[in-house]
Amino acid sequence: MENCSKIEIFFSKKIKQLRVDKNLSLEKAGNLIGIPMVELYKYEELKLHPTLSLMDRISKAYNIPIKSLCSEEKEDCEIVAYKLLIRLFLEIKNYPIMILFETIVDKQEYLNDKWVDIEAYFTRKEGEIIIEVIKNMHSLPYQRIRWQDYMKYKATVLNPQKKIKKEKESYESTFGNYEPYSGKFEDILEKYELKVKEREKIFLKCVGIEEALMLTKRDLELLKERLL
Repeated sequence: MENCSKIEIFFSKKIKQLRVDKNLSLEKAGNLIGIPMVELYKYEELKLHPTLSLMDRISKAYNIPIKSLCSEEKEDCEIVAYKLLIRLFLEIKNYPIMILFETIVDKQEYLNDKWVDIEAYFTRKEGEIIIEVIKNMHSLPYQRIRWQDYMKYKATVLNPQKKIKKEKESYESTFGNYEPYSGKFEDILEKYELKVKEREKIFLKCVGIEEALMLTKRDLELLKERLL
């Protein structure tokens, strides 16, 4: 697999070392983690990109801190752990902001415990709800995310080994088991009783962790203790 990061390289070596140290076969280690043997082999051989949810699963299976799976460098460990921390809560607390986090902030824009100063909003254009991203209130959007773009992201990040077999197959039907990813932006907003008129903007701020997640600082500290 080309363009592997140093974290991915470290991860592949680490999970193989953990398995060998415990004298486990690929099959037994896969059963312990909860993934197929072939999939585990591909992670060990750098044929698949590891996800944060996989790291979380492995850390629980071997009862080790998640940071020990990604690097021996403190800064790298903290970045990965914070990303996992935020995802866990975004899935529960605020799904619209999770979309923003996964598609934008996760692309190396969230570093050293700080969000970059960006803003994004849901808007409706020509009847379709999309997400637009801006650097500040007076700038033009530098990124637009449509539902299909989001599903493509999910297809490559959540399950990179699964391919669309037929042209008629939609991303929604193929990856529908990743609930609640099988809806539309309209469906997601509806759950939060939000309606977007043509060219209206519903902003999602991404400037502070507590603000974005609606957590208290104490909540955040407790979660950090669990992960770090």
